[in-house]
Amino acid sequence: MAGGPAPIRFRDAFRKWIPPWLSDRRQSGLTFGFRFLWVMISVLDAAVEMLVQGLSAAWPGVGTYTALPLIGRTRGILRGEAETDASFSSRLIAWLDTWRGAGSALTLAKQIQAYLGNTPRVRIVNRAGFWITLDSDGTVTTAQQAFNWDGTSHPERSGFWSEMWIIIYPTQWALTGNWGDGRTWGQPEGLGHANNRVEYDAVNNLIAQWKAAHTKVRSVIWTSDSTLFDPTDPGTLPDGTWGAWGGTGSGSRVISGRNYSTCRYWEPR
Repeated sequence: MAGGPAPIRFRDAFRKWIPPWLSDRRQSGLTFGFRFLWVMISVLDAAVEMLVQGLSAAWPGVGTYTALPLIGRTRGILRGEAETDASFSSRLIAWLDTWRGAGSALTLAKQIQAYLGNTPRVRIVNRAGFWITLDSDGTVTTAQQAFNWDGTSHPERSGFWSEMWIIIYPTQWALTGNWGDGRTWGQPEGLGHANNRVEYDAVNNLIAQWKAAHTKVRSVIWTSDSTLFDPTDPGTLPDGTWGAWGGTGSGSRVISGRNYSTCRYWEPR
């Protein structure tokens, strides 16, 4: 403990338990017996140190930081891309409180924000039009505003009450090309979005782990335009044709009105 007395080591304490003829008589040069005992007993200090460090390693913020990945795995908390040891330790300490909120939109937003390296704003809206916004500074706001994602392109989905959408901005990855621009399979980043497979899997796994079991994330929207998807401005929201990726479709299907200039879309597993 910081500021407390220094721990007594076995190799220091044993001096008072040995007879004079085994003591450390340096002035006389008679130190062979003492040195022999010192070497034998120092092993106990090494064993105790290993024991103490092993016990404290399980305590985030107390033991070695090298144990944090293992603690995070056992507690179901994923470390952020740019998260410091101190920040991750704090989240690991609060893991039980975090898991009490599992299944809520707010907890899901917090886990996504904590993972992404740019600490973006995360908004989640469901088909009933309930919005929750987690800003970069941790401020949480809610709103009620209709969200017409696919009422025109897929009217049969109006009863899919359990669906929700996650909106993240600004996206930390560059927007890259789309179909038809010469990009091929096997590239190190996603088609249309310069993220890698590790990041893609991490976000998808966070969604699967923290969302409510009865909900389905219809789409994760990444955008570089902070004015879009504002629940206070209906003009920034989808127009009911965003359920289709593109094309004319068949029957009553319509051309998609999705924004591809500043947005990218993931459809989680």
